Amino acid sequence: MRSIAVAGVKGSGGVTSTALALAAARAESGPTLLIEADPSGGTLLSWCDQLHPAGDLYDLVMSRNATGFTTVVQRLGALDVIPSWGRSFRLTQALVRPRVPWPVLLGEHDGTVIVDVGRVYPDAPTMGLIDACDVVVLVASSEPAPVATTMEWASRGGRHGSADAGIPVDRLRIVTNEVVGRRRAMSVTPRDLSAVTGAEYLGHLPHDAAALDVICRGGSIADRSVRRSRLVEAARHIAAALAAPTGERTAVARRRPERGHAGPATPVPSPNGSSPTREELVDGER
Repeated sequence: MRSIAVAGVKGSGGVTSTALALAAARAESGPTLLIEADPSGGTLLSWCDQLHPAGDLYDLVMSRNATGFTTVVQRLGALDVIPSWGRSFRLTQALVRPRVPWPVLLGEHDGTVIVDVGRVYPDAPTMGLIDACDVVVLVASSEPAPVATTMEWASRGGRHGSADAGIPVDRLRIVTNEVVGRRRAMSVTPRDLSAVTGAEYLGHLPHDAAALDVICRGGSIADRSVRRSRLVEAARHIAAALAAPTGERTAVARRRPERGHAGPATPVPSPNGSSPTREELVDGER
């Protein structure tokens, strides 16, 4: 299992489309789950006719039933998807105070888990979930302002103050994208991005509305109509790079609870020394 958070810093768009493209590319190699965890609301329900309002991330992390993903996952072609209903308050509650710790929850899936966490900022409710992911992909529109903001955020590991939890640079990746068709070349080179931030630059996702529409309809990116799409080729390249092992994850300092923020939950070891299962956690509450 490998978990990947896809996020954007202020001024960057296209986070959901990037997460969707990467998930579709990764699904060619094995089971892949796409989770929409953006507290500002989701867009997949309006993009994908096959998806419908049903269980969401709140139902998954707050349930006492040890049924895992089976009750809330929907199918979109080869993808497993948990879309958001846009119920921001419920989703924020689930993100801040999950009944099941994120490492345990993400570990219940056998394949790759890609999480669309939307915009990241100080004290974002998604920080606990981001901390539990193996890799964090920062999406930046290939324009001067969004790229500069993303580079600054990555160079500081997301820290805005001494009390903020940071993300080690070896877990950060940067991807540039086009929200709409571009009229000129990229303004910042990959070498600039990696040299300034220290975060690995994985590539650029060009705009291709036709290919994205095929994915939203549950179609395969191996379809003849899009298999030569520049977006599909780039998504495959980036997904393969993300799947590559990067060694053991560096420990991250936890956020200090403040102003009612509970901070990310830390699993309590089970008697045999391993991380607890969902069943053990549910039984413990009783």
